[in-house]
Amino acid sequence: MPFNLIFSIINFSGLALCLVFFALFLKLYLDPKIPKGTALYYFLTGVMLFALAFALALLQPSYANNGYDPAYHLLIVIGLIFVIVSSRHQINLLGMFQRASQQLKEQTAALTRQTAQDSTILDSVGECLFAINEQGKIIRFNGQAEKLLGWKTAEVLGKDLVDIVPGYYDENGRMVPKNKRPPFIALRTGKIVRINWFTSRYSLMRKDGTRFPVSGSVTPIILNGRIVGAIGIMRDATEEKDLDKIKTEFVSLASHQLQTPLTTINWYADMLLAGDAGALNAKQTEFVEELHQGAHRMSQLVRSLLDVSRIEMRSLNINPEPTDIALVCRDLRHEMEPIISGKRLSFKLEQETGLPKLNIDPHMVRTAIQNIMSNAVKYTPEGGKIKLSLKKRPRGINLDISDTGYGIPREQQAKVFTKLFRGENILNKETEGTGLGLYIAKAIIDKSGGKIWFESEENAGTTFHVSLPVTHIKAQKGTTELSRRRGILD
Repeated sequence: MPFNLIFSIINFSGLALCLVFFALFLKLYLDPKIPKGTALYYFLTGVMLFALAFALALLQPSYANNGYDPAYHLLIVIGLIFVIVSSRHQINLLGMFQRASQQLKEQTAALTRQTAQDSTILDSVGECLFAINEQGKIIRFNGQAEKLLGWKTAEVLGKDLVDIVPGYYDENGRMVPKNKRPPFIALRTGKIVRINWFTSRYSLMRKDGTRFPVSGSVTPIILNGRIVGAIGIMRDATEEKDLDKIKTEFVSLASHQLQTPLTTINWYADMLLAGDAGALNAKQTEFVEELHQGAHRMSQLVRSLLDVSRIEMRSLNINPEPTDIALVCRDLRHEMEPIISGKRLSFKLEQETGLPKLNIDPHMVRTAIQNIMSNAVKYTPEGGKIKLSLKKRPRGINLDISDTGYGIPREQQAKVFTKLFRGENILNKETEGTGLGLYIAKAIIDKSGGKIWFESEENAGTTFHVSLPVTHIKAQKGTTELSRRRGILD
């Protein structure tokens, strides 16, 4: 009796265990995440059949008596078949896994070789190359960058570019704000930023604190329409700087040598026109006047070239003093009156009350404004309008000069402040001009701590904006001054 009780308990426990296994695997079997026809699908089917067969067998006395029932054994055989089928699938899957693993190894090896090759190519580039991510942190730094900036790659990777190159200076030696540095302009705008020593005159600081002039470009890295970083290529522009200095010195020397003969030509032409050598007939007078005008234009060019060389050689004598900028503008307006009246131009000068005096070099700033006003008068056709307005700002004065002139072609606007630039649309309308006026104006305003910018539309007009601070410029003892000229400048 005790034996039968023990057997019944074991029998009941086995039945419960089979039912639990059946329910568990049925739940997995019905899971939609398990695709039909796979090895796992067949395996679960076989296990369920095994569990069902043993459960049914344990419920029948015949199984307990002799352990044989064809129906139950058939379920076991079918379950075994499903397990075997799943095993074959598993063997196939194992082979597929091994093949995929081999392919992955081969692809990883190829990727490693390609990465090494790309790294070698970048390190072989003959100029400083660096890359930053969208946060401005360095992710690439080649061998030439190490030589140029004095940092090792291991020292800079993952660091902020501003921390590695803290010194970024303009031509006046002032620190350029982070948001105005080429790498961060490229990140913000998604446009290529080119750095040319002849136009931007930036310099960088090495690890040891020394500075060097720089040229190059920064290109944004765009992936799926999103800016994810930028790559910069830089080079030491010391050679370009030295060549520019030699050129400037040559221009200065040549201009000085030209001044004397031109002065002589102008003097004798004046004497001839005054009749000091006797009366001239109409034809002779015409020829001498042409000679006089040509010599005058040449003298203007020589003076402009001398001004450029003086600015670039930093030999100017700068004497800041409290200056009434409105008075300077009214004086210039009076000097240009003959040309303004001759072209029947409407010239309006507006100023706010209570304008502060600016601590600037009056002669230098006068030359800058004179150049801008001269352009407005020269390149506005007869009957046009010019407006000059002065407005007070918290830290200085804004000066706006607008006209209804020929305008500047959009594709040429980037060259406006470069030397010898003249818009193609005015070459046939106004043949006279040196193309140096706006270059000189910008150089002076920059030295005065101000800013100059413009908006222009061809055949609609141009507006130049000048912002000048109340105080910024420091006195500088030099060897020369800018040329002093009156009226319209060529």
